[in-house]
Amino acid sequence: MSLVKSVNLVNNELDTNGFVTTDAINYVTDKHKHGSVVDVNSVKRSTDRISEKTPGRYVVTYRYGKASGKVTVTVRNDANVGISKADAKLGKGGNVGKTWFPHELAFRGNYNAQVYPAHLRGY
Repeated sequence: MSLVKSVNLVNNELDTNGFVTTDAINYVTDKHKHGSVVDVNSVKRSTDRISEKTPGRYVVTYRYGKASGKVTVTVRNDANVGISKADAKLGKGGNVGKTWFPHELAFRGNYNAQVYPAHLRGY
């Protein structure tokens, strides 16, 4: 069984579904029989969902046959916990739009005739 190390969720007062705990499962294989990938819904979990409305740390236990594991799910206190303010400043503006036109990027040659139909070339 392969599980993510941890899950960090933003507090969401409008949450109606909660975090589905099967989303923390990378994969599970049936090593004793065929080594085939197992449907994640076959894995027993200590809880199926965690509400994003209630901040806190939750430990979810996963079991499939003899395999087991735990994942810590953290619901942050508010949407800004752990986010720092960047000191970045806007750079000097320029003519960014030119790079979106392939004929502006083309080096000498008849690039327009090869790529664009006549009705799109404007002449």
